[in-house]
Amino acid sequence: MRRQFTAVRAVTEAAEGTNPGTVLTDAVEAWALGVVPDVQFVEAKGLSSSLDPFRGTTGARRQKMKFSTYLMGVNAASGNSVTSKAEWQELFVACGWGVTYNAAVSVVVQRAAPTAFTGAGNSASLEAYEDGREWTQLGSRGTWKLRGVVGEPLEVDWDFDGQYSAPITAALPTQDYDAVQKSVWMGTNLCSLTPAGGGAYIPIVSAFEIDVAQKVTPYRNANAAAGYSTFEIEEGTCEGSMRVRAPLETAHGFWANFTSDTTYALSLQVGS
Repeated sequence: MRRQFTAVRAVTEAAEGTNPGTVLTDAVEAWALGVVPDVQFVEAKGLSSSLDPFRGTTGARRQKMKFSTYLMGVNAASGNSVTSKAEWQELFVACGWGVTYNAAVSVVVQRAAPTAFTGAGNSASLEAYEDGREWTQLGSRGTWKLRGVVGEPLEVDWDFDGQYSAPITAALPTQDYDAVQKSVWMGTNLCSLTPAGGGAYIPIVSAFEIDVAQKVTPYRNANAAAGYSTFEIEEGTCEGSMRVRAPLETAHGFWANFTSDTTYALSLQVGS
């Protein structure tokens, strides 16, 4: 079946795992949607010697939702001043990251304190629609990966764990897309490497990837209808890579710094 339309919507939960009941109209343009239920099957003991026709029963259930989006920016060139974009902020909040909007200037994303990795107000209800089917995932928390190629819009891969919910047949939901430009990665002096002791080096970079590499731990609860009530983020180790043109050793002593275990501070700005 050819996929024709995909939309993802998100809203922060005041009570963890409880749908706030908000009518979601702010949609995120998404692709590569994948919803994977994780349903435990408990096989009956003594199956080989029993006449019981039932091989077992289903146990605890949870769900994983993955999708990719563009990274939203601020359209300063055309004067479109964006001070808030709820669905983007809520996706990052559900990953334990905070978002600050500087109108028509920049969007700053920073890791929040570990207290934001669990508890009320830090999880999200997700809704995903694709070709007449709609999935809901409550209590969602996850991780994200940012990747970019010079001259192309930046892309974010999202990966959320949450409570299981069976899909339903649904009509095309009402959407509201803001007239905001995609964040294209190009500009001047947007990337610098500063070795210990100073002396910043501006490399010629054509592509990069940053993966916050967070893990989500599910916790079982006998009082939960599907066996899981909460999902907590484990603070991950940020990983990444860049495609860089190799400089002459006389211009920048890469190998000398490498063999001497010199550390670097990476500064990466998206936009101009």
